[in-house]
Amino acid sequence: SAADCSDGAITSINITSGASSVSYRYLDNSAVSAQTLTVTESALSDTTTFTTTAGPVDHLAISSNNGQSVVAGECQGTVTIEGQDQFNNVATATSTVNLTATSNTSGTISFYSDNSCTSALSGGASSITTGNTDVTIYFKDDLVAVGNTLTVTYLAQTITQSYNVTPNAPSSLGITSSAPAPTAGVCTNGSPLTVELRDVHNNLVDYGSDVTFSIASDSNGASFYSDSSCSNVVTTVTVPANSNSTPLYIKDNVAATATITTNNLSTN
Repeated sequence: SAADCSDGAITSINITSGASSVSYRYLDNSAVSAQTLTVTESALSDTTTFTTTAGPVDHLAISSNNGQSVVAGECQGTVTIEGQDQFNNVATATSTVNLTATSNTSGTISFYSDNSCTSALSGGASSITTGNTDVTIYFKDDLVAVGNTLTVTYLAQTITQSYNVTPNAPSSLGITSSAPAPTAGVCTNGSPLTVELRDVHNNLVDYGSDVTFSIASDSNGASFYSDSSCSNVVTTVTVPANSNSTPLYIKDNVAATATITTNNLSTN
């Protein structure tokens, strides 16, 4: 009978002698409409329906896409944040609920309010507006990584969701080498150059088919080879399917600083 239902649950009620009715209160933690309440006494019974509504927004929850994968630089990431009452029922905001989205890759991620990623959310700030139950934030991230963490902050609460970023299509090549400068006329058999396949955001790309490109140097004495004995001269090089790099051997008879150029990237 307590107004706050603090006096414990009951399973039966009594209409006292001389009375025609009795009052009671009920507590329901789940916001489900059109529930049925049945009162039974011997052969008599009656039913009534009632609707339980959610309480005010108490906390936030991320309701979709945990562990999603997005392509680097593409507007593919979505996160829907909903307001919930203290019993985790979806709740309608009675005033603006301000929140902020961030990521552990903060230097490479951008947040937006639209699915074409044209309306940027400064600092990842967004809100569930009055009369609504949720908001969807869109994002894109340039850096390839697995197990990134997206964090949403509301007052003192933080909630997280994981996401992965996969490479975009191959668009350029990079040449790396940890070896010292080669000696004139000597094959770089022990320390070849490494030619890497990269996307527009400079991520390494394991492409699903062969990628072929031409190779040249501005040194008249330079030749490129596909083998470590520098016997098979090549002017084109192929990064094999499902790989992001290939070794490249060079021998230059001229002792000078030379520039190596890769061109005509072709995916098969």
